[in-house]
This record gives sequence, C-alpha cells and structure tokens, in this order.
Amino acid sequence: MTSGPAGDVDTMLRAELDKLGLAAQGVPSPEQWAHFLSRIRALLHDHVARIGALEEMAAYSTEELARMRLTLSRQYKDVGETLESLGKAVSVFHDASEQGDEAALNEALRMAQQRFNLQLSSEWFETPISDDPNALEGGSSIRVIQQNLLALSRSLAELVKGASTLASSRKELELAGAVQQMLVPPDEGVAVPGARIQSWFQPAADCGGDWWTAHELTESQGLVVVGDVTGHGAPSAIITGAVKGACDLARMGMRGELKPSQLMRMLNRVIVEAARGEYMMTGVALTLQPGEPRIQLTNAGHHPPWLIRNGEITVLQGVREPPLGAQAIVAYTEVNVAAEPGDILVLLTDGITEAENEQGQELGEKVVRSLCETYAQHGAQAVRDKVREAVHRHTGSRRPADDITLVVIEVV
Repeated sequence: MTSGPAGDVDTMLRAELDKLGLAAQGVPSPEQWAHFLSRIRALLHDHVARIGALEEMAAYSTEELARMRLTLSRQYKDVGETLESLGKAVSVFHDASEQGDEAALNEALRMAQQRFNLQLSSEWFETPISDDPNALEGGSSIRVIQQNLLALSRSLAELVKGASTLASSRKELELAGAVQQMLVPPDEGVAVPGARIQSWFQPAADCGGDWWTAHELTESQGLVVVGDVTGHGAPSAIITGAVKGACDLARMGMRGELKPSQLMRMLNRVIVEAARGEYMMTGVALTLQPGEPRIQLTNAGHHPPWLIRNGEITVLQGVREPPLGAQAIVAYTEVNVAAEPGDILVLLTDGITEAENEQGQELGEKVVRSLCETYAQHGAQAVRDKVREAVHRHTGSRRPADDITLVVIEVV
C-alpha cells in the first residue's frame, strides 16, 4: 500500500468509488465518471479551503503573539519608569525627616507632599495632582489613580512623622537612661562609715525610676537611700534626678544632724511639688552609726528590708508609711534596729522578685529570700552574686520589664 500524500489520495478515491458502487464493476460509463470527478473536485476544494483557513489562523496567531510581546515590553518599560519616578518622589520625604523641631518637620512634610504630587503628575498626567480630592480631573480610571497617589503621599508623610517621633523618643530614653546610670554608685564595693556595700543595678528595657545612693554624713555616720519612682520613661528619670539632687542637698547641708524621717519629709515635698500627683516614689532611708541604735530606718511604702543574722532573716516591717508624693504632709517616723558586726541588710526593688521568664512566671520572693539566707554567711558580695545569677538564669535572654536594684549592706 502506498504511504504519504499519494496514499491518502488513493484511499480517498477508493472510498468515493465504493460510495458510487464503481469499485466492484468493470469500466464505468461516462456519466458515472463525470459524477465521480465532480465529487473529487468538491472534496479537493474543501481541503484547499481548510488548508487556507489554517494558514490564516497561523498567520493571525503569529501577529497576535508579536503584538502581545510588544505590549508586554512597553508595559515593562512603563513600570520601570514609574518605579524610578516613584523612587525620586519618595526621596523628598527622606529629606523632610531630617528636620529637628516639630514645626519645621510639619512644614517640611507639607512641602514634600507637594513635590511628591508634582513629580508623579509630570509622568502620568497633564495637570498636577491637587490636594483637594474634589478637584481631581479625568476619566474614572485616571481619578482613581490620582486619588491613590494622593493617599500614598499622605501615608508617607504620616509614616515619616511617626518614624521621626519614635526616633526622638528613643533618643530621649537613651539620654534619660544615661542620666539614671549616673545617679547610682558603681556595683563593685562602696564603703560608708559602719558598712561595706555591694550592689546590682540594671535598668529596664525602657528607662525607669530606680535609684540608690550611699554617702558619708560624718566620719562615723553613713547614709543609704533606695528609691523606686512609679512609671517608666524620661518623666520617671527626671523625677528621680530631682529627688537625688534634693537628697544630696539635704545630706550636705545637715550632715550628722540629718535623720531618715527628716530626709523623707523633704523628699516628699519635692515630689509633691515636682510631680503634682502624677508620680510617686517608694523608698527606704537609713543611717548607720556606732552605739545604739546601730541603724535608724524610715520606710515610705517600700519593700521591707531584710536583716540576716546567723542564716535567719528578720523582716524589718516597722512602720510602712505612704509613698513619697502620695500626700502633701506626712509625719514620717524612724525604726531603731539593733545590728551587730557581720549582720547583712538587704534592700531591693520589686524588679528582682517580679522578674519574669519567657513563660511570664515571676522569680518570686521565696527564692530570693532562700538565697540570701544561704549565702549571707559568705558576705555581701556572695549574696549579691547569687541573687544576680538566679535572676539571669530565670529570665534568660529576656530584658527586664522593670528596673532592678539590689543593695546588700554588711555591718562592720
């Protein structure tokens, strides 16, 4: 059997002969041949038409594909130019963010929005984009694009302003944190008459209001103060600085005549006038001197100090009076504490006992007390180190949410 195009024709002819009943008989008559040839011409004409249609479709598809390629190429170019224009337009907001005070920033952002609109208008529209949405022109699609660009410029202005404010606040907190660090003595080894002191101070993630100080009042008399101002951030640090300054003035002015209750009354007045009821401070002030009473102590709403002797803790409850700044006039009083050389006195803020781990669980006072009782026999430094290790172990990499202050006093 013949294959290929010729074979296809043979097959077609045989099929037509079969339809006409000519394949099985002898020589066909002239009429039969004419009818046969007419059918063959019709079939050939139909095949030619189909081939022509297929060729036209192929040509159309090729042209359409070329047009699609050209359209995509133009669109890619338009997108590239648009992004370049958008980048130039957005850059004006970067320049505005470098302005200092708020008034200058607002004016710079207003001008940046106008430059942004003009930059993109020159690329896409015949007229600049107006800040007034009612003044937008063009067809519905154009108006939508104009409205979106106008919204984008406003969003960028708000973003830049927010970032600038955040950066300013962060600088403010960093400055307040540096001031706060200057208000406390170094952790390693502070000595005042009647005591050797080891401490640990760690500010919170946001600047807080913890502080402490230790000074010589006279050659035989020492002063220790621990305070915790409510709240966090720069305002708390400012109140802390004011209280520390007032404390320094009082101790330098009165020296050996200064009593813890007097100091607390003075500091209370400072906080009442400076904070105007918005901030308060808990605190403990104590003096150490030879003879009896060895320690005089005033507590203004603070965590009670612990006195450790022979491995046992005595909580110095005393009279726990109102925090500083809570009331305009408070008659703070003193508690006399009979202490002996070798006794350990622990003052702390709640940042230690309330330190949380990743699961939000607090370290707790029980753990801290147990450590203090166990290691007090090894001195103030051992107590400080073990408590610090326990807090770090408990919190892991988590930054403390509150300031941490630990002051361990060894009576000498």
